[in-house]
Amino acid sequence: ALGEEHGFFALECRSCLGLGQMASLEGRYEEALDLMRNALAAAPLTENEHGPMYEMTALDAMATALFHAKRFDELEEVLQRLQAAAKAATARDGVLSLLEVTSLFGIARLHEVRGEPRKAAEDVRALLALVREHHHAVEPSLLGAFRTQLWHACEHLQTLDPEVGEEELLKSAAVELARMQLRLGA
Repeated sequence: ALGEEHGFFALECRSCLGLGQMASLEGRYEEALDLMRNALAAAPLTENEHGPMYEMTALDAMATALFHAKRFDELEEVLQRLQAAAKAATARDGVLSLLEVTSLFGIARLHEVRGEPRKAAEDVRALLALVREHHHAVEPSLLGAFRTQLWHACEHLQTLDPEVGEEELLKSAAVELARMQLRLGA
């Protein structure tokens, strides 16, 4: 009760997230994962409405650390949890969660690393369909972040590589990027 009354869980969650992200950036993945697991455990105990966002942020940060540490079996589970939490946020808020797009991008990368290009292409199709379905409802202030996420997908996924990728997917990605550019007025 004392922790809830004074906001210790939210403070613990935010602190562990920040320290975990710093450790991950410095390549200290085990330390980062320990801190992020702690943040994840504290997220549902937070006394405010930010618990679900803390949970998704911790899962996203864990996914990044697990990817760089090449711990792909654990990564798959974390990405599935992130995707489920982000879908729930999209349904709850009525606006596409950037972390839902992020989770699909992560799942596609995982499939490519595992040598499953067809699954990666399916993931990219799902990502593009999701963006297409919801792009009109994304706030202009967040649209740049969605565009950046799609750019990252184009840069990092072989499925969207102009030399070896599927032409249909490349065109779909280009159309969505152009749509976002037009909405941003740039």
